[in-house]
Amino acid sequence: MTTDHELPAVLGGFDLADQSRFAAGVPYGLFARLRTEAPVLFHPGGRTADGDGFWVLTRHADIVAAAASRTSPPRAAATAPAVAPTWRTCPSVCTPGCCSP
Repeated sequence: MTTDHELPAVLGGFDLADQSRFAAGVPYGLFARLRTEAPVLFHPGGRTADGDGFWVLTRHADIVAAAASRTSPPRAAATAPAVAPTWRTCPSVCTPGCCSP
């Protein structure tokens, strides 16, 4: 289990919130590994500008499903959480289907 500031092992120490890590280009190999090993991943807080964690979805089907989910907040709601609260109970590395309501 990871803490709020500990990166999941599948990231190999790569902090997706650190923009300087992308200076050399997009880490295509990392995203390929995420699609295979952790297609739905919660990136912990504490490493972002606002300290909040965020969900990383790397497969098209998961992105489409999340966008179509009725449990997701309206896109215009500036104060709404980025994902439905029921998703926050999921472990940091999800298996397909575990984060769906």
